[in-house]
Amino acid sequence: MRLKYTQWYKTLSFTQKNTLYSARGGETSSQWREQIAVPGKLRIDYLPLTQRSGVLFDGSRIHTFDNGRAIDAQPGVNALLLITADMYALPPDRATRLLDSLGFDLSKLRRDTWDGQSAYVVGAAAGDSTTSQFWIDAERLVALRVVQKERRGTRDIVTDVRLGKFAELGGFPIATEVLQYRDGRLVFKEQRENVRVNEPIAESVFDPTKWVAR
Repeated sequence: MRLKYTQWYKTLSFTQKNTLYSARGGETSSQWREQIAVPGKLRIDYLPLTQRSGVLFDGSRIHTFDNGRAIDAQPGVNALLLITADMYALPPDRATRLLDSLGFDLSKLRRDTWDGQSAYVVGAAAGDSTTSQFWIDAERLVALRVVQKERRGTRDIVTDVRLGKFAELGGFPIATEVLQYRDGRLVFKEQRENVRVNEPIAESVFDPTKWVAR
């Protein structure tokens, strides 16, 4: 992936329309503003901005804010951000360690197809759709799917994120729709609009101590 894209985007920002699907068939809509700085940084502001609420990933920790107040901070790495963006910028040994820490078995690699496209699958054997794994388009070398199995309480939860509707933006293939399935049921749809590539983003945007300064 790094050899194909010798230079990857440094920043990405967009407005995101969300649809949350309930188990009973209901739908709830929302909007976010997302700003990314590669590697490792992601700010999600829940719209309208007057809420002053959202989530900030600073590369090693996840910060949560509500009405301008910091309410939680925990260690954590965003797997989707790592696989879709950071792997093009991080040294391979660093990316490998992070993927291993998230439970992806890098010793397992195979070829498969996804929506008619040839793909590399890392982390799971053929026929295994629940073990943590990620799928990479064999030609464009961009992520198509990220599956994570996590233990929550007494049961395993399988989250299956599928990226699609790619568009060439700023010279890069960017997914403009993301579908999230949980235990086989569609639970969340993201539609990305007003995508901006490599526009300057101030470092203070990703500083948790300055969340309400903007």
